[in-house]
Amino acid sequence: MSKKKIIGGLMILTTYKYIYYQPEIMSEKDIMIEKKIDINKVIKNIVKEDIKLTPSFSINTLEVKDKYEEILDEILLTRDTKYWKALNEISNTKSFFSDYFDNYITLKSISHINASFEKVFDFLADPSNILKYNKKIKNMEVYELKGDNSQFKLEYNIPFPFTNRELILDSKYYKSTDTAVIITTNSEKINERKSKKCVTMDVKFGAYFIKKIKKNSLILVNLSSFDFKGSLPSSAIIKKFSDNSYKLADYLQNLESLKE
Repeated sequence: MSKKKIIGGLMILTTYKYIYYQPEIMSEKDIMIEKKIDINKVIKNIVKEDIKLTPSFSINTLEVKDKYEEILDEILLTRDTKYWKALNEISNTKSFFSDYFDNYITLKSISHINASFEKVFDFLADPSNILKYNKKIKNMEVYELKGDNSQFKLEYNIPFPFTNRELILDSKYYKSTDTAVIITTNSEKINERKSKKCVTMDVKFGAYFIKKIKKNSLILVNLSSFDFKGSLPSSAIIKKFSDNSYKLADYLQNLESLKE
């Protein structure tokens, strides 16, 4: 057999292994030695529950070299389907629940949206736009919105007899021509921005993954892992996430026709 045929066969085998072989969950050691995180690979693993929603993922690597890399490591740990339980499906949005992380409620939604990749990204990159579709937010403060970073606080209305909850977050995005990820985590200034009237939630991670499929067609993955700090019923929290994920997807679906 010629050297050219041998090399060709190895290339086909390698391609087949990458596309069709889904490895078991990565060990912490494996994650620690990874020098680059391929955002597209992460998205592919996250949404593999529904292969119809993942028709063609290209390999455009976005390198992450700061504290947000740790959050992507956490997300990689949840990629396997055995850790997710289906909640419901509303229109173009599927929601899932995971108890992988002790003491944290971990939720995921996958939406197939017919909208402009750039417009959806611009909308999600500005945290103040949350107010346009989530009506349970009582107050919001944006401390910083500069370049790829933002800092903000959200206060949620919680029915009596429970105390309102607040999120105090830092956010950063990474973007290529057809892929973007927006990551949120507890703010480094969380202690100085806490309110005495609210219970401050602990966020393990939050993320939006946006993948352009074709013109005006994209996949949005919404991930959240948090501790509500208190005796709020988890069933109500899970339902609210599912409802809000659908409301967000519906809002984005109609983004082109909405007037500012």
